[in-house]
Amino acid sequence: MKAIIRLDGEAFTGVDPLATWPTRPEMSRGWHNYPSGGQDVLTFGGVPHVIESARTLSGYVKAIIDAINDGLLDGRTITIEVTR
Repeated sequence: MKAIIRLDGEAFTGVDPLATWPTRPEMSRGWHNYPSGGQDVLTFGGVPHVIESARTLSGYVKAIIDAINDGLLDGRTITIEVTR
């Protein structure tokens, strides 16, 4: 299985561990990674990140939903495209 995620039409492009939070998080396309205590930022727009396991896909979708609920990420539609 291979999949990509889109949020409001923008492709999830991966994790940027070097990115920092902007001063206005509501303008950001990313969120804080709570379990690690770090500031991993997930990015959108550009070449899609191909996800190759159902477990990883599930984790990213949960993180997106949690971030939307926390007000750290703005979005209304999550689309998952799956290929074999």
